[in-house]
Amino acid sequence: MTALEVSPSEYHQKLTVRRDNIFSQDSWLSKSVLWQLNAVSLWRWRFSPPEYKSTSSMSWGSLVDCLLTTPEEFADTFVFNPYPDFRSKAAQEFRDKCKAESKQIISAADHEAAQTAVQRLQEDPIAGPVIASSRKQVVLLNKLKGVQFKGLVDLAPENEPILYDLKTINKFSIRGISSAIHDFGYHIQSALYLKLWNLCHPNDQRNRFRFIWQCNEAPFEVAVTELPAFDICAGDEWAAHQIERLISSTKSGQWPGITQNKVALVGRPGYAVYQDEEEIEGVVEAP
Repeated sequence: MTALEVSPSEYHQKLTVRRDNIFSQDSWLSKSVLWQLNAVSLWRWRFSPPEYKSTSSMSWGSLVDCLLTTPEEFADTFVFNPYPDFRSKAAQEFRDKCKAESKQIISAADHEAAQTAVQRLQEDPIAGPVIASSRKQVVLLNKLKGVQFKGLVDLAPENEPILYDLKTINKFSIRGISSAIHDFGYHIQSALYLKLWNLCHPNDQRNRFRFIWQCNEAPFEVAVTELPAFDICAGDEWAAHQIERLISSTKSGQWPGITQNKVALVGRPGYAVYQDEEEIEGVVEAP
């Protein structure tokens, strides 16, 4: 689709969205940018987008991901902190310089722990062979509904119809994993990445998506799960709907708020009705 060459390390810096014109040649939508519409109106998405704030969990995941999939880029992405804190002027200047260069500051202890986590992933009986046999950090660039999209696949094993993504998580349980898929829209990521992959690789079609989960605390337990096909379909439908909304607003120049420029009829949540009924009917005596 495009002759643009972008390395994984340049992915986030070079490929950004133009909210004023998503059809621009230098605009790239992504799952994370599209997912913002799950929480904000079109108006806010356009004129007052949520500010990106990295969390300690996200920083940890980035460190493990880099050491596992692109260790050659470690020095370009991370830097060790030589200061005990950032109270001194020199330490603050160091911190500001790293921020300007988009480098993440880590401690020696963080690095050692991340190396242990990577080793645990490599030794896992299910995840390990996938990691060893996969193409890593595959950049996907193509158009969906006429709009440029980007994606970055963590692991693409050879001769399998599956794509894999690495995720770190603190609530390491089946319920925690299920909640994370819903809360962070990972089913939408799966649908978009599969669609982009198939557009970019017509001779290597894929239709399944798995996650390699790792607890972000020692002993760094690992689990592999596959997303059900109906969740991938649901993610595809949600993404298509939101893309159409962005296209419509971009073309018309109209960016409606949460009530879509209408007087909305909004009452109490549905459960309040049942609470009223229970209170009015009174206590039900046990048999």
